[in-house]
Amino acid sequence: DEYFDPQRWYDSFAKAGLDGAFYANRLRPYEEITPWDHLDFCVSKNFLIRENKIAKEENRTTPHCRQQCSGCGANKLVGGVCFA
Repeated sequence: DEYFDPQRWYDSFAKAGLDGAFYANRLRPYEEITPWDHLDFCVSKNFLIRENKIAKEENRTTPHCRQQCSGCGANKLVGGVCFA
């Protein structure tokens, strides 16, 4: 984006005495409350944690939801099974 100036962000963090890397680049424990935990996009945090563990430990992800439901929680948007 021609209007995005990362230096403005860096300067603003420094002026406020904040370390941007602390917020953007550190590993977070699963149980940590994140700044976006209040957002509800219907995919449960437990599902995301499970997916992350599977990806790291087994080097795979669950099948696409059009193949089988993985229980992510998005079915709340459509009132049942996402794809039948």
